[in-house]
Amino acid sequence: MKIIRLIFTTTLLALGFNFIVNENIVSATEFTPEVVQNEQTLTLEDLSEEDKKIFIDNGYTEEDVFFQEYVTESPLEGQMSVNAVIATVTGSTKREASNRAKTTYIVTSYSGPMTNVDIRTTATSGTVVRTGSGNSKPNSSKATVTTFINYSGGSRYFKFKGYTQIYTPKGATGTVFSVTAGGTTLGY
Repeated sequence: MKIIRLIFTTTLLALGFNFIVNENIVSATEFTPEVVQNEQTLTLEDLSEEDKKIFIDNGYTEEDVFFQEYVTESPLEGQMSVNAVIATVTGSTKREASNRAKTTYIVTSYSGPMTNVDIRTTATSGTVVRTGSGNSKPNSSKATVTTFINYSGGSRYFKFKGYTQIYTPKGATGTVFSVTAGGTTLGY
């Protein structure tokens, strides 16, 4: 009977110790924030009055197509939120000449002020075309970033995406997210 009790107690202690040790082991994926993106295709009329004015001031018209992403970044359940960002990013591309286009992005934060926004615009092929950075006014919830694209080569249609990183007073957000910015034909 003492042997069975000893085996039983030893087993419980071993399992209990194993449970405690395993509970303290943390995998890297537990701290990976979840990013939810919902892309919409919009017309100029669908935009807010403030965004509409910014795009019109940058030369965009009713003929242009706008893409908007509603982005939520939050830590996994049960973890404290440090840099959770809820934002919309609206982007569009405008051809200015046969070899030149621009992409304009409006980033609106709903969860707090932004100090800086970095956007890296890439083309269809995945090559980095331009990098733009927009500084928000202190305690600003809106930033506009325009990147210019120059291309000299044969006529080709390019789709553009902006890889966006938002900075808050607490630091950079944990995730770089992509935003469609439309496309245009460039080249001769």
